[in-house]
Order: sequence, then structure tokens, then C-alpha cells
Amino acid sequence: DYASCDSGYRNCDSNRSNGCEQYLWSTDSCGTGCTGRVNCYSQVQHANNETCNSGTCDYSTCDTNYGDCDSVRSNGCETDLRATTTCGSDCSSLHNCYNDVVHATGEYCNGGNCDYTSCDTGYANCNSNRRDGCETQLGTVFNCTGCGDACDANEVCNGSCQCATGWSDCDGLSSNGCECNTGGSYVCYNNACCLPATCGANSCGEIDDGCGGTVDCGSCSDPQETCNASHQCVCLNTECNNDCCASGQVCDGRNQCCTRTTCLAGGYECGSPPDGCDGNLSCGTCSGANETCDGSYQCVCQYNECNSVCCDSGQVCHSGTGDCCTPDTCGGGGYECGSPSNGCGGDLACGTCSANETCNGSYQCECLYNECNSVCCSSGQICHDSTGACCTADTCIGEGYECDSPPNGCGGNLSCGTCSANETCNGSYQCVCKYEECSSVCCDSGQVCDMLNACCTPNCGARICGPDPACDSSCGTCGAHAICAIGGLSCNCDSGYSNCDGDLSCECNDSTSYCEETTCCPNGFADCDDSGDCECDLSSHVCNGNNCM
Repeated sequence: DYASCDSGYRNCDSNRSNGCEQYLWSTDSCGTGCTGRVNCYSQVQHANNETCNSGTCDYSTCDTNYGDCDSVRSNGCETDLRATTTCGSDCSSLHNCYNDVVHATGEYCNGGNCDYTSCDTGYANCNSNRRDGCETQLGTVFNCTGCGDACDANEVCNGSCQCATGWSDCDGLSSNGCECNTGGSYVCYNNACCLPATCGANSCGEIDDGCGGTVDCGSCSDPQETCNASHQCVCLNTECNNDCCASGQVCDGRNQCCTRTTCLAGGYECGSPPDGCDGNLSCGTCSGANETCDGSYQCVCQYNECNSVCCDSGQVCHSGTGDCCTPDTCGGGGYECGSPSNGCGGDLACGTCSANETCNGSYQCECLYNECNSVCCSSGQICHDSTGACCTADTCIGEGYECDSPPNGCGGNLSCGTCSANETCNGSYQCVCKYEECSSVCCDSGQVCDMLNACCTPNCGARICGPDPACDSSCGTCGAHAICAIGGLSCNCDSGYSNCDGDLSCECNDSTSYCEETTCCPNGFADCDDSGDCECDLSSHVCNGNNCM
């Protein structure tokens, strides 16, 4: 047995008794393990002195014209420095001649430099460097037929150097080439480059251009202009503010061309209408009687026109004959109102009457209603009995009068009738019940209202107080300090009171007063004159007959 194999050896048969029997670093079987070893003689290309270096193939030098350009020594010098695609003197100067050599055929590597057999048609090697091929295009203004064959200014290469379109060699001198821009403003004339004259200040007609030709300066654009001998457009007629007027036109107030109208064209018959050019026409005066020139410069009738005749002032057309007619007037006919005939088949308008007046058949205003003091009263008014003026009289209904003869407000009296049975006319001229009124019915004398508020004849007999059995009413009520007694036949006084005047009450307080006949007098006073006022103070006076002394 052993601890480890020596460098370059391995136990490849798995038998430890014979140790590490396999050598790994031989040139024809080079590797680092029992498997995967290679033959360096076939692995290493285009190199000298192939060897196994610690399990990796290696060499000492490359063959001539080969290089180790991938920096992998185990495969040797793999790159051919004379190949067309890897052409160079070493790995740092490699060129692909198919890319570097342009516009040429037969590209190849010539001793480490790219080269070619011939140039493509239309190209040349003008820089004397065969490594980049035929780099220059021929047929241009810089290299027309060959390298350095440059055309002059204003020339183009068209198989050879020739004048460019629009340029000419007028003088035939090679020193200045194609010197004339005949595509622009110049022409060749008398073996020289000539600039033809332009119209310049000339505005019309045909002029000599100085180069053997003529220039057409056109015609005048304005039909009112003509071209004179100086080749200038001038007006045929009047000129206003630099404008040429048409035949017959004039300059108006604004110095503009203007065509004047005429009396006939404007339909004018008279006066001085405007001519349309800030002036006036003279169209004469009206010749007919009663004619005038109106604002439209027409002869019209000054007054009315009847049957093509101009009437006199105030005349109208007769509605029947149509002739001029002098009509009547309201004043001339004494008419105050209405529409009386005007004598010309029409009617006058004589106005309307005042308030409360009407127009009668004679076209005079008269009162519709009463006339008082020469004044027409309104409907319903009468003349006041005293003043005679128009007066609106009161009415029974208007004033709410029901009866008798109340004043009418115009100095007279109304007649408002009489009241019904059991009614009387009061001071306000109203009908009121004479006696008792029950449910708006006037009762007969002595009747009272029963429990149903109907008129009822009582049956109290001698009763002065208490209930009435006939009308469910009362036969009377005792007054102060009295009570109904003896079945309603008497009102008895309360204790300490007396009835002096014989009515239904006991008004006299016996403790402070006494009855003197029918008068209740305070103690110490007397009613000497029976006036009922107890005027005599007995503490200082006495009654002497009817006098207090």
C-alpha cells in the first residue's frame, strides 16, 4: 500500500498493490486523470516541439505564417496569418481582406497585406494603397475620367467634364470654364456672357434687351389706360387721385372718378337734385297751375288732384263726378256737430257735442236730459229749487229711506210711502214696530213674545207679577226690595222698605228716608212743591204751602 501517488502518476487499475502504475504526462497521452487524456502531436497545430506540460499540451514556437491568436496553448498556433480572412504579420494586425478591400475583385492576402486582382468598373486606387482596394469612385467632378481628373466650376462629369445645365462657355476660353449662368438671367451674345435689360421703369410695350433680343413689358391692366411712346401707361380720359376715369366721368368732391346722373336717368322733373358726384343738376320748374316740386324732384299737385287736374287750395274731389269741388264747411253751414254733407258728395266732420249733449237732426248740440241755468245736466239730475243749478237728487233707496217725505237734497222732498200695520215711521224715516217685535213681526198692541218668540196676547188679568199662563211669559217683575205675593196680585215690600210711588219696587229705606206722598225723601228733608226732589232742609227751613222757607 502507499500514501499518495507521485506527481504525474495515477492508480488507474484500482489495484493498490501495484501502486500508481499509469504515467499521465507523456506527449502522446497527456492529461490530469485516468481518463480524458489527448495526443499532443495531433492536438497542437502548426507548432514545433509539442510536449505535455503537467497534464496540458504545450509547444515551443509556431510554424512560419501561423499564430496563437486565441491564447490557448493546448491547441497550438491555430490561426493562418496568410489566409484572406486573417491576413497580417501577427495576431495584433489581422485583417479580413473581403471587408477591407473595397470595389475590387480577386481579394487575397499578399505576405500579410491585403491585395486584389483588379478594380471594379467605375472605381480606382487613387491613394496608391492596395490594402484598401479601389476606394475612389470615378465619374465625379473631382475624379471624372481617372484619379485627379477634376472638372472646373459650373461643370459636371458626363463621360468627360462638360458645362452644367444652365451654364455655358460663351467666350470659348478654357481658363474660365463655363462662365455664363444662362439658366438664370444671362445669355450668350457676341461670344460673351450678356445680361439682358429688364423693363425697369418701363411699364408697357416691347423694348430692346441689349443682348440681341426684346423684352415684352406687357400691356396696361386698366382698360382706361394706353401705352405711350415712353412705354408708360397713361389715362385715356380724366384722372382722379391717380385713377383713370371712364369716358364721361368727372372727379367728385373726394377726387374720385364719378359718373354723373341726368334728369332723365334719375326720373327728375324739376328742381336741383344731386348729380351723384357732389354737384347738382338743373331740371327746371313745374309748369302747371297749382303744381309744386316735391322732395323727390317730381312735379305734384300742391293741393288735391282730381281727374288729373290740380285743384285750388281747399278744394276736394267730388265723390260723384271726380272733379275739383269747393266743399262746405262746418262754420259756413252753422253746423256744430255730426257729419253733414259737404256739397261735394262727402260728409263734413263737425266734431262731437260736449258731455250730456246730443247732436240733433240740424247738426246742433242740445241737452240730452234737463237743462238748468243753460247747463246740460247729467242723467237723473234736476234743477235745484233754490239755486236753479243742476242737482243730483237723493233717492229713497239710495239713502235707505222707507217711509214718509224726507228731503231730496235739491230743495224738495221725496215720497217714500207708508209703513205696514203695527209699524210707525221714525225720525230716520225707517219703519219700526209700534209695539213688541217678535221674530221680525210687529205684534198688536198689548201682545208679547212667547217662549217661541211669536206674538202672543197675554192673560194676566189682575196679575202684576209672576208668570203669565197664556204666553209662557211674565206678567211683570217686582222691583228692588219687593217680592211677588198674593198669586201675582201684589208686590210686597221687604221689611224696612216702603213703596212711595206705587210702582213695583220698594225704593225707600225706612231707616234713612220716609215717604212724603209719592216721593221718598231723606230724613230731615221735605218736598214742599211736590216736585219730587225733596228740596227743603228742615233743619233750617219749613214748608209754607208749596214753598220752603
